[in-house]
Amino acid sequence: MTFLSIFVKPAPAKAGVIETDYGLPLTAGSACGKIQDTFHSEYLGNIYDPIATMKINPSHIGFDIDGVVADTSEAFIRLAKEDYDIDIRPEELTDFLAEECLTVSPAIIAEIFDRLLKTPLAIDLKPIPHATSVLRELAMTSTLTFITARPDPEPITAWLENHLGAAAFAGAQIVATGDHDGKAPHIRRFGLNYFVDDRHLTCNLLAKEPGITPIVYSQPWNRGRHTLNSVESWQEIRLLCLDREAP
Repeated sequence: MTFLSIFVKPAPAKAGVIETDYGLPLTAGSACGKIQDTFHSEYLGNIYDPIATMKINPSHIGFDIDGVVADTSEAFIRLAKEDYDIDIRPEELTDFLAEECLTVSPAIIAEIFDRLLKTPLAIDLKPIPHATSVLRELAMTSTLTFITARPDPEPITAWLENHLGAAAFAGAQIVATGDHDGKAPHIRRFGLNYFVDDRHLTCNLLAKEPGITPIVYSQPWNRGRHTLNSVESWQEIRLLCLDREAP
């Protein structure tokens, strides 16, 4: 999300919300699916492997945080109910920007996202299922790299260290760009070839960058809006990076 990956625009606090859905059937473009035929015609600049056959060296992949590692939508829904008595169903979160899909005051949305950005530990922001266990495994053989659109890296850095543990977090590289569209230079700087993000517009831009293969972390608001490689869960990411031989 920096929902951060998050769902925040660098300008006036506009936030988008994502919802994580687990156990859905694998779809075309997922790790066990096929890339749609329109994929290559839309992005002629790069050559893509169907994700089902990808072999990813753990040292060559980076991650967004909100909506990929952090379950920001769960926290958003919970805080809306606890603090404002507003009921939001996960299936209502159909747009990256919450104000575009909810009949909730933009001021309330901004207040909730401000807390998600500044105090993720205090509001009990939870990891997406299996994210921390897979990241700990990846950390055994490579340095973890996170590139988020959050404007301030400190709160989410503390959150990551708390949930990953000191051993896995040691040496982790974290960049807060403050801009959803400014991730490519950092991906190149760290020598990454793959990047997992839940914002399909960010992935569309990365798909036009030579040498970078984006992978969309599937969320309700990005499904059906792209023809890019995607994964449905951290178990799929594990299969791509750890259960295959990678160069």
